[in-house]
Amino acid sequence: MAAKRFTGSKVNWTQLTSKLTEADRPNFNTFKVKYDGYLRKVAALPEVPPKIDWASYKSKIPIAGLVDTFQKQYEALTIPYPADSETAKINDAEKQVMVEVQKWIAESNNRITQFKKELEDEESLIPPSEMTLQEFALAYPDQAFNPDKPTFWPHGEEDQITKEDEEWWEKRKKNLVGEH
Repeated sequence: MAAKRFTGSKVNWTQLTSKLTEADRPNFNTFKVKYDGYLRKVAALPEVPPKIDWASYKSKIPIAGLVDTFQKQYEALTIPYPADSETAKINDAEKQVMVEVQKWIAESNNRITQFKKELEDEESLIPPSEMTLQEFALAYPDQAFNPDKPTFWPHGEEDQITKEDEEWWEKRKKNLVGEH
């Protein structure tokens, strides 16, 4: 089976470069230079190997039949063009990835819409410095003072008493009472 010679690129370089980040550019440029060099080397080779002048070899080699044997073996040699078994797998993988990409894009667009709505809601509020305590509690319930659950200054999460702290104090009190 005679295969058609590969003479050009099937890669859409413009589309590929439009999707690159600045961090990826140096690696991409290195790859592109190597790819172009390989393509030039292949294109510089003749499509058909040069013919061997068997008569010249027969006149120069004194062993009878040696050149004839080599000629028969050379002419019987066929190198099969490898069958393409990977393109279908790559196309299937590309389709699967594109489905995932489209799903991710849709989810991202939903998140963007939600974040824009939250930003609009935040921008529509009056500044916290001008709010009453009730307005602040309604706008920011997680940050507002809750009299049912007081916190210790400086009111950060790491500064609050935990269940383990309370258990340690209870044990400590029992030990102190037992010592006296």
